[in-house]
Amino acid sequence: MAVEKVRSDIANKLNSGLAGNWVNDVVGAPTGVKNSFKSADFLFTSGGTESNNIALNGCRVIRDEWSHPSTKGKEQESAATANLPAVQVYDLVHHETGSVRTTFPKHPDAVRIHVDASQGLCKVDLSKIDFTNVDTIAFSSHKINGPQGVGILYIRDAEKRLKDGTIRPLVVGGN
Repeated sequence: MAVEKVRSDIANKLNSGLAGNWVNDVVGAPTGVKNSFKSADFLFTSGGTESNNIALNGCRVIRDEWSHPSTKGKEQESAATANLPAVQVYDLVHHETGSVRTTFPKHPDAVRIHVDASQGLCKVDLSKIDFTNVDTIAFSSHKINGPQGVGILYIRDAEKRLKDGTIRPLVVGGN
């Protein structure tokens, strides 16, 4: 029902109209997950790549070499990036081996933790994953047979982080 509704209607969850209210009603927090997620902390994106790019925008990225290419971030290690905030990136499920990570320790230099969960959505029991230290999580709907070009970015305390510039949008102007 929800997938058909999403495919037939265009709605912005920030819109106070009927369609925006529908999105807020349908897109709730996942059930059975160890952490409490608020629906206001979920942003629709054009896919997992955009979700990763927003989460990492303007940051120095600390990641494993084998991590998904979309988690490289735009800022490469250099003297110019030394003063940028660092984000530790993890893949929930490795995109080639299928190995699952259940905890996400913070790197000593990192100020945030980002998880690319695109490969694990609906394939991993999220209630067994400890997201306590995680600040942002990227999802992609096409990995679960949803519409291509739809993703979700979870941002802990999204409103605060978007206002204080901790999370910066890729495109500015509209609302």
